[in-house]
Amino acid sequence: MTTIYKIYDLETDEVLYVGSTCKEPLIRFGQHQKDLSNGTHKNKKLQNEYESRNAIGYDVVMRCEETLINRYVLEYIVTSVLRPICNKVFNMSRTKCAYNMRLIDKDLARKLLEVISNVNV
Repeated sequence: MTTIYKIYDLETDEVLYVGSTCKEPLIRFGQHQKDLSNGTHKNKKLQNEYESRNAIGYDVVMRCEETLINRYVLEYIVTSVLRPICNKVFNMSRTKCAYNMRLIDKDLARKLLEVISNVNV
């Protein structure tokens, strides 16, 4: 199961980061929180935002079987909708590559998510 999640400012609801995981979301959130609390998060922009804000939250955006759609493609579509301020590049961690990819139009991304959400597997 693929989980797409967001990290956001609890006061303003501003989306700071969008990520994906095949782990249980609470485990992944705990890894982020540990790295941020220790000042060692790989995403330096997210680390700086964390240090300048009062509180951040973690939330699942959607869950999907990876047989339906590749998790990185799904993450890219959700990132195109939410436009987080700390996702500068699209990171494909399994391949250890980061791509400067132009985000797609928000309306198109919303329509794609709607179609994906309505597919019964």
